[in-house]
Amino acid sequence: GQVFTNNNVVWGNKVLTGNISYQITGLSPFTDNKFATIGNDWALPTKILNAKQIKQYKKIASEIGKKLNKDGWKGLYGVDVIVDDKTKKLYLLEINARQPASTTCESWLQKLTDKSGVSTFEAHLAGLLNVPTDKYKLISVANGAQIIQRITDKKNKNQRSKIKDKALINIIKYDNTSHGSDLIRFQFSKGLMKEHNVLNALGKKI
Repeated sequence: GQVFTNNNVVWGNKVLTGNISYQITGLSPFTDNKFATIGNDWALPTKILNAKQIKQYKKIASEIGKKLNKDGWKGLYGVDVIVDDKTKKLYLLEINARQPASTTCESWLQKLTDKSGVSTFEAHLAGLLNVPTDKYKLISVANGAQIIQRITDKKNKNQRSKIKDKALINIIKYDNTSHGSDLIRFQFSKGLMKEHNVLNALGKKI
């Protein structure tokens, strides 16, 4: 089934549920492991999840946050959900009680959308520092993506990037050497996916 993820924040006694992103998984040539996560797309969820599914997702994330709050948790936690292909029901797949890897890109996208609002990372820091919550909400994101080239049998060296596109926000290179680890990360203000497991024109260009 399709996998989605989102970043949420326990800030005081308040749970802020974050933006849902489609989890890009197993696509060649970015990885040679069909189960490896290689990125996020914030534009696709609203195209393939209906209002009922989005409401259910937010309920799952919120209930987890309330439980974490009772246990004394502060700050970020991620929630992964899988959608059953046949029934279209949502099932909790994983709780990442930490700062998820997509937080940085999401926070960049949020600040591109609304500089006056609160990003996920800012809310995380505020939660850790016990800043009063007031009436803050996380900035909504409806577009943008990141994709990671992992080290494969064929791709194991960082080469000079020739990508030129207005949607490109950032390129992050890594000095990793082990198979399957991150080699280079591309972050964009636009989505990269056309549908589940299918790249759009920008994705193919990358």
